[in-house]
Amino acid sequence: MSDPYKGAGPEDTTADKTQDHARRAAEDLGHKARDAGNDIANEARHQARSAAEAGTNAAAGRLDTIAQALKASAGELRGKENWLADAVETAAVELRGASSHLHDRGIEGISGDLTAFARRNPAAFLGTTMLLGFAFSRFAKASETRHMGSGPAPSPAYTPPVSDTVTSRGPGAADYTPQPSASANFGGIK
Repeated sequence: MSDPYKGAGPEDTTADKTQDHARRAAEDLGHKARDAGNDIANEARHQARSAAEAGTNAAAGRLDTIAQALKASAGELRGKENWLADAVETAAVELRGASSHLHDRGIEGISGDLTAFARRNPAAFLGTTMLLGFAFSRFAKASETRHMGSGPAPSPAYTPPVSDTVTSRGPGAADYTPQPSASANFGGIK
């Protein structure tokens, strides 16, 4: 005897075909979505790498410019302050080497160098990153203050006290304390 719930009619094969078609369409849609996501991620990685390389090249160019300026300064100091000229020239040579390293290794090479350094010397790496973070925050704060004007605005909660007494201790200076004038009115009393 045959199973009453399992049909062999034409409508069952149509339902099976429709179900199979829907499953394949869903799989295809899933593959297309995954491929599109991978393409977007790859493009984002490529753009990030390009931006990092551009930043690395710009930093290397700035280091070259600073090294050239230091070299010129060392030349001007030569003969006047030889010890300072030597120190400035050494700094110029070191900056030029750092610039060449940036040009030669690129961002991936620098990243590899940092990773290797962090694995060899974790305490030194953490200390260095903390020091650089502190220096960067101080630099950013100083830059912000310069852009905003002469300094930070005074706090509205604090009002400096006003003094009625002006005292100067310079040569020939006298103390000054304002005295009430004859026409001053103190609560109706003259």
